[in-house]
Amino acid sequence: MSWTAPGDDENVGRATEYIIRYSEKEITNYARWCEANDVTGEPIPKVAGSEETFRVGNLTPGRRYYFAIRAVDDVGNKSSLSNSPSASPERKKSKLTKIYPNPFTPAKDGTVTISYNLTGGANVVIEIYNIAGEQVKEWSEGYKSEGEYHTGWNGKNRGMGRVGSGIYIILLRENGVAMDRKKMAVIK
Repeated sequence: MSWTAPGDDENVGRATEYIIRYSEKEITNYARWCEANDVTGEPIPKVAGSEETFRVGNLTPGRRYYFAIRAVDDVGNKSSLSNSPSASPERKKSKLTKIYPNPFTPAKDGTVTISYNLTGGANVVIEIYNIAGEQVKEWSEGYKSEGEYHTGWNGKNRGMGRVGSGIYIILLRENGVAMDRKKMAVIK
């Protein structure tokens, strides 16, 4: 979040501190302010008119949160409530982290290792496509918790025949949604 710093006396000087709160309800009056959650680690106020920024952590992705700020002057007087902007934090995206070896020679290497990182628990599916966009292989990794994982592919298609040389796309699906893709070269 960002805002313009108020002063100690309206637009003059520097406030002593900020009180920042958040809620899943819009903070439009004192009663809602009292119900809202306190934020910790607020920045030290800058001189009036300066740009202030602050990042609120540990919010649940996908939920909408409303924020409000009050400035406090050197004798403890608190400002009126700020407006109540809202934001919905986005979850970090799960991704494929490494394909090794790449290029991959099935006859020599045996198996290619596909590493991926999940940012939350999910049902995981790995799909492999040829450059024409045709699926050649798919398998379920089942439910996995947040973390780093490794799986392998032996270079065989659904019919258990070896795939030909070419460029292949590895796709990571999480709960049915495509999250990331990487290219891999297969050499016979």
